[in-house]
Amino acid sequence: MSKIARRRNGTNQRGQLILEQLLRTGSLTIEELCQRFGISVATARRDLEQLEKQAEAAAWEGLNKKDVNALKAYLAQHLSSPYRGEAEKALGQLAATDRTKRDQEEIGQALARYAHAIEAKDATAIQSIWPGISAGTLKDLRDTFKASSSLSMELTPSSIQVTGDSAVAACSRRIIQESHGRRESSGNVSVRLRRTDHGWVIDSMQ
Repeated sequence: MSKIARRRNGTNQRGQLILEQLLRTGSLTIEELCQRFGISVATARRDLEQLEKQAEAAAWEGLNKKDVNALKAYLAQHLSSPYRGEAEKALGQLAATDRTKRDQEEIGQALARYAHAIEAKDATAIQSIWPGISAGTLKDLRDTFKASSSLSMELTPSSIQVTGDSAVAACSRRIIQESHGRRESSGNVSVRLRRTDHGWVIDSMQ
């Protein structure tokens, strides 16, 4: 065995002994290390630094990086960890994913409110969900309400893409109108929405 290999082997064995001592006593000073193993202060410091790096690596490796609370706890407990940047990035990605899911749920609820307003023939509710609806479109809806004994609408999003405070929902739409008979129509519609202080509202529908 070469001198370098013997030195590394000795360092590893000493590191294991230091770790065992720390587990038993909970603490170990530089002076105690020097006396216990007959090493210099510089060597003792290097050994402790190496153990700290190994401990940090083990803590990061064993961390559930898909758990927001686990990542927050790691950042709170490991203030000088070399993995803080990765932990912060992972936390940011999880937060963004959660935010997108919440946005998609809220957009789905806004679309459901619009469909319900159509079924209730409630022009006022429609304007609150679609504040920029044109006068012509609103008139057409009111004419449809008057001509229908009942209306049923299914507005089902197949995909919702959120970009900041804007979103586009690709939906399938099915309308059943009762008026001297039953008339049914279906097709696809693209709904553009925007975020407001009071939630998501419709900007356009085509």
